[in-house]
Amino acid sequence: IIFAGLAVSIFMNCVGRSLWLDEAMLSYSFSERSLFELTSAVFEWDQNAPVLYLYFAKVMTLIFGNTEFVLRSVSILAMILTLFLTWYVAHYVFKLKYAIICSAFLANMNFILQYSNVFKQYLSECVWVLLVLVVYWFYREKKITFRPVILLYMIFIWGANPACFFIGGVLACEFIEGVVKKDRTQILNSLFFWLCCFPLQV
Repeated sequence: IIFAGLAVSIFMNCVGRSLWLDEAMLSYSFSERSLFELTSAVFEWDQNAPVLYLYFAKVMTLIFGNTEFVLRSVSILAMILTLFLTWYVAHYVFKLKYAIICSAFLANMNFILQYSNVFKQYLSECVWVLLVLVVYWFYREKKITFRPVILLYMIFIWGANPACFFIGGVLACEFIEGVVKKDRTQILNSLFFWLCCFPLQV
């Protein structure tokens, strides 16, 4: 089912569809600017997208050409990563016996297939949100310390706006748990996380 979903997504991107209105409005400013001017000013027609998404897509177009296929290929790559990270979270974080079914479920969903074929950041946002959970799990399992978590979360904020809400949830959980346990170190760490990440969110 997963491979069938990916095959459908790739096939949909090979039929040569023109950009629809929302994609075209985003691609206008994107295509008019160089790599170094990409985020120098607000895009035309109130369009916006996460910084890391824009730069990754720009590098892709510089290498493979500025075509509809290449612009939408970023979302196909994001779909592949989303399916992998979904399996990883289901298997390692939630300990599900048949974790692969979660990925198969996503690969067969209509809106996932649709968003995997648009020049928009929707599926790439799924990747960053799942990475928030993976990094937090590494931290809870004591595989990394809080400093790498801070650094990674500061990067993730530039990858997706929804990541801010999940990072906020992580910090709230850490703070509340620290208060309940009367763990001063955990409370201070959560506040330090927030102080580092909040300016980037604003």
